Amino acid sequence: MKRTAVVLAILVAALLGVCILRLLASGGGGSGLAWTTDPALLSIRFSRLFSGLAVGAALGAAGVILQTLLRNPLASPDVVGVSAGASLGVMFNLFLSARGYIGVTLATSAAWQFVPAAAGAGLAMLLLVASVGWYWKGRASSGATAEPVTLLLTGVVISILCGAGVMFLQALMPDAGFGTSRLLMGSLSEEFPWQSTGAAAAGIAIAVGAIALLGGATFDALSLPHDEAVSVGVNVPAVRLVALIATGLLCTVAVVIAGPIGFVGLIAPHAARVALGAGSARHAWLFPCAAAIGALVIVAADTAIRLIDLGSGRMPLGIITALLGGPTLIYLLRKETRGRA
Repeated sequence: MKRTAVVLAILVAALLGVCILRLLASGGGGSGLAWTTDPALLSIRFSRLFSGLAVGAALGAAGVILQTLLRNPLASPDVVGVSAGASLGVMFNLFLSARGYIGVTLATSAAWQFVPAAAGAGLAMLLLVASVGWYWKGRASSGATAEPVTLLLTGVVISILCGAGVMFLQALMPDAGFGTSRLLMGSLSEEFPWQSTGAAAAGIAIAVGAIALLGGATFDALSLPHDEAVSVGVNVPAVRLVALIATGLLCTVAVVIAGPIGFVGLIAPHAARVALGAGSARHAWLFPCAAAIGALVIVAADTAIRLIDLGSGRMPLGIITALLGGPTLIYLLRKETRGRA
């Protein structure tokens, strides 16, 4: 418990420090740290800050849910294709708007984009579950799970298919999808006011806290073999259904705000387990730690983007997370493969 409290205190302090740096980081034509009193610039900075907090926390928590649910350390929203499915839903919504089937004001509102994004994320999860035979074929009832390589390849295929769908719809749009590139390589934008992103960040924080407090013990039980989870009174099918819905909603919020940000949902849960220690990684603490680490990664990456000017524009946020997450995925895959050899 003492280690857990220390870890949480360090994470909170680090997150506060990064948030201050983000508010000081200048963009536009210069690099450096400087406070501004310009209301427009402050609005943009707070919008990106709250966006980063919401996206990072949502992906970190979703990663914990998927890894526990699938009993697979390689599971994360982007690896299994959930984020790509949500992006496809958003792009289909924008395509309908470009073709005049949906009003522009409605199609570009965050509240409406949530609907097609949730539908796309749900479809991707159904494809994943059906493909690996995890639910309908009853593999979980015997305690068996999909092999890591099987899960990874299935998720990669789903991501590729959804990504191809996004590019196809983008090519069919009258303006070739100008302004929708974040749905291919995620990045934070200033299109949503800071009040909306602030509400999203607060909502994600409340949701993560509720999941940790009310469902921490249940997720601890789900980590056990199926029979043991049932013996302690867990309604496994019902919990899985609710958990999948929660995962889809968390990923939907992240994609609507920033597009498909890769690997944060993979890195954050593992970093939280390492920080908490093998004996202390209860889900009641794992959820807030993973959410805090996810938020820390996103906000720190966005701060670095604003401070480093490449001369040809700002680097998309998804590139930085991919550079961090790619080697991590390879390491975890090799580790898991060796463990099963």
